[in-house]
Amino acid sequence: MTIPNIVVSAPSQLFTLPNSFAAIAGGSIYIGQINTDPTVAANQIQVYVENADGTYTAVSQPISINAGGYPVHAGQIAKFVTVEGQSMTILDAGGVQQFYFPNLLKYDPDQTGKRLGVTSVEALRVVNGEPGSIAILNGYYEGENVGGGILMWINNITWHDDGGIFFRVNSTGGWVRAVEDEIHAEWFGVTGDGADHSSNVNSAIDYIKYAGGILSFPKGEVNFGLLRKTITWDANLKPFTLRGYGTKITADNIDPPERGTANWSSEGYFLAFMGASSTNYFPQVIIEGIDFDYSRQRNKGGTDLATLDVCHPTPYSKGITWIYFIYAIRPTIRNGTFSNIYGNGIYIRQSYCPLTENLQFNTVSANEILSRTGDMSLDSDGGCIFYWGCFGGVMSNNAANNPRVYEVHVLSTDNGTDMYGVPCGYIGMWAEYRMTVGSTPPPLIDWMTSSDDINVVDQTQRNVSIQNCTVRGYVMGFKVESASDAVITNCVAVECYIPFCLSGVRGTIKDCYGNMLRLGSVLAPQGGLETVRSIFTIADFTGMVVGERDYNVGNTIENCQGLSQRSPFFGNSRSGLRVTNCLFIRKAGANYQCLWYSRNSVTTNMVISSNTFIIDADAGIGESTIGQITGFTFENNTITNKSNTQVLIRSTSALGGQHKFVNNNFYGGLKLQNSVCTMQSIGNHWFLSSNNDTGGILGIGYESFISENDTFEVYSAASAYPVTINGSHSVMKNSKFIITDNGSKIVPALITTSSVVNQKYSDVRWYGNTKNTALVRVSGANSMSFESNRTDSASAALIYVTGGLTGPMYQDKNIVGTLYAGSVPVTDPNSLANATGWAITPYPGLRVFYTMPLSGNREGIIFTTNLGWREFGSIL
Repeated sequence: MTIPNIVVSAPSQLFTLPNSFAAIAGGSIYIGQINTDPTVAANQIQVYVENADGTYTAVSQPISINAGGYPVHAGQIAKFVTVEGQSMTILDAGGVQQFYFPNLLKYDPDQTGKRLGVTSVEALRVVNGEPGSIAILNGYYEGENVGGGILMWINNITWHDDGGIFFRVNSTGGWVRAVEDEIHAEWFGVTGDGADHSSNVNSAIDYIKYAGGILSFPKGEVNFGLLRKTITWDANLKPFTLRGYGTKITADNIDPPERGTANWSSEGYFLAFMGASSTNYFPQVIIEGIDFDYSRQRNKGGTDLATLDVCHPTPYSKGITWIYFIYAIRPTIRNGTFSNIYGNGIYIRQSYCPLTENLQFNTVSANEILSRTGDMSLDSDGGCIFYWGCFGGVMSNNAANNPRVYEVHVLSTDNGTDMYGVPCGYIGMWAEYRMTVGSTPPPLIDWMTSSDDINVVDQTQRNVSIQNCTVRGYVMGFKVESASDAVITNCVAVECYIPFCLSGVRGTIKDCYGNMLRLGSVLAPQGGLETVRSIFTIADFTGMVVGERDYNVGNTIENCQGLSQRSPFFGNSRSGLRVTNCLFIRKAGANYQCLWYSRNSVTTNMVISSNTFIIDADAGIGESTIGQITGFTFENNTITNKSNTQVLIRSTSALGGQHKFVNNNFYGGLKLQNSVCTMQSIGNHWFLSSNNDTGGILGIGYESFISENDTFEVYSAASAYPVTINGSHSVMKNSKFIITDNGSKIVPALITTSSVVNQKYSDVRWYGNTKNTALVRVSGANSMSFESNRTDSASAALIYVTGGLTGPMYQDKNIVGTLYAGSVPVTDPNSLANATGWAITPYPGLRVFYTMPLSGNREGIIFTTNLGWREFGSIL
């Protein structure tokens, strides 16, 4: 076996009480692995008794202490040894811990000289020692058993008294602690009793910022008093951690300075870590396990010093920013809370890969809605977490709850909204702005510098992730804006004017939930926000330069759920939006708006795919505009309208491009309408509803419309034509109508068209035609074509004529009762006499058959090279 040669002995050799040097009679000794708790069996190591003959006997723990203070085995004083370094805990006879030594190898009992018992730091500072002397400090303060420890005298003329690790007694030397990896703030006199210990806290932080490592705060309430700590960059800073776990850090109130001529004033920063530039970054700081509370803050947004405790939309001050980083490497804040702060929670700017996780924010808010001049402002202080121009960065598993509302009746100058009782928080969590402009990127990052526009593109705030977070009670829940790339996943936002917002970015909102019910009937006081308001808002607030505008396109809303009473589910003013696999529910309420909107700017390529929209009973709905989009696709969606109000989806773009509706299911009253751009309707299915007849279900007013493989379920007693196609060069093919008999027919046909040219209908079927309804009602149509259409009525007409019908009119292989009904043409539209008014350019050999042939007459007319139109054939 390995020879045990490490003696089990306390640094003071005898096992004596710390404050009297009396023996710890009847006490117990536990021996374990270095830097562990040896009272835990799993941490203990084997201890041996060295016998007189040189052999060793393994003994069990704990080891007993006799009346003289010596360890004994079987009642006899013995020499105890181990084969490895050790930690030691010493308990008195009552089981109370008197000593704990994490690593006894740091002490050499044979080298220790004078041993002193000292009751406080105040007493220690006047005790002279000599090299090798040991002082056992009972506590930092007289009569308190915190902040004590073992110190050794050293002769040193350069070290300064830091108030915690080294205590200078004279110009020659002083007492220094045996320091482990973790520094305890108690060593500097910081306690958890709620008393003002600002100078002690300041000393502890000043030590750790140069020593590095962990500064551990005691459990309980640690009061920073009036201390507001800012650390600026210098080359000697080390990475460090501020750790609590059971610690609540509070502060005493500081009123904001007199406002004077400035627009607003604020308290500044509670904790600030200020790097110098993109080449001089602040080293990593970790803040963990700490609960921050500013309940003593008097400032809650009043209009002057006398009313600071009144929450007002014209605040006297923007409050305080609790934690601020700029030019920092991987700043990390985790596992804590922020409570009762008027101002901002965490503000991280121009930093590299920040991390904020497992944080709870309770009533952290402020909002400057109304300026001193009466103008409404969209941006303000008053959020929980803000990343400004960072590279990377994660916000994870955080929750922000803001019950704070305005406490006075003030009307918005934008839209007259009474702001009493509405949220005064600005944004829960957000990222915004580009990284540093210039030639020096963040650490480990390269970027292009060939042109200004490419610089703008390359310096986008990149790879920000907001995940598993919850926000309640803010103007905006989550926002990413202005040249940033971000992903928002598994997040929840409720009771916000705009739960989720992407503006001028490339971003993804995925697996998120937004609920606007509490604010469903309340206008946003800021008119600018109200115009773009929706659960998932894709906006363009920022006047960006060309490079930003061109590059920051392509947003995605995926696998999300939205619940709303008034505002749209989503809105879009950016190109390349995709909305996929979402569930949107509109609840009953008042002042309803559309399902979605796309407006205010020219956009391209918007795709809405595989979503479910549900409009609850009694929920009214307005018009859903598609807007100025050059390419729009609506596919594989289901819309269920349980209300008595028809939903209108209108394409309003005059920019060209194709709007496509493919394989959608429409339940209830819903109408597609397009009057200014080309459109395709393919494989869609309109299901029966009692309110389908209020305005039809499909309305086309522009050319080149195509309906293919569509299914229309309609009622025989519909009060309006189910389909309106007033676009020339339109085609309906392989589609069908299913008619349910619910009374006498009101309109004579399923489709109405007027003043059109060159429409084609082929393989259109209409079933359940008990009322002999025609397929198309025609007024002022020119050059129409009907082929292989059929109905199950032996009497129904193909065409119901109410106005001029101009040829050439093509019809072939249709299965109907009759070709014409209504104002049946007196002369054949394809007659030789009518050919001169046709809207076609004939070519030699073009044949047009008569639609109303008579026995013994000609079959039709043909266009010849030399004589123009001539009749051909004969009917026997």
